[in-house]
Amino acid sequence: MPPVAPSLFTLLLTAFLAAFITQLARQLMKETLPRMRRTLATAFSAGIASVATVALMLEWFTVSHVALLGISCIVGWSGAGVLTTLGIALEHGLGVDDTRTKPRHKRGP
Repeated sequence: MPPVAPSLFTLLLTAFLAAFITQLARQLMKETLPRMRRTLATAFSAGIASVATVALMLEWFTVSHVALLGISCIVGWSGAGVLTTLGIALEHGLGVDDTRTKPRHKRGP
């Protein structure tokens, strides 16, 4: 295993946990507590979104680990919806047409 892999794994695990715990805290702060299954699913999706965001940030920019931890908490608070925004930014940057902004054609008469 290359020497970078353990430190990268540790960083991505930390990003996942930061977002997971942040989203879990956000869900538990609500007046009416959501169901446990939904709460855990939301927290896991925030963690996965954070890992994807941090991995892309590492690839594109030179970012300190402290800044990545902060980004993970922000993604954790925002939830998995961040991936939609990130996907649109990626499509725009790559020059790929976004089908969501095109008018849909009606089927049938």
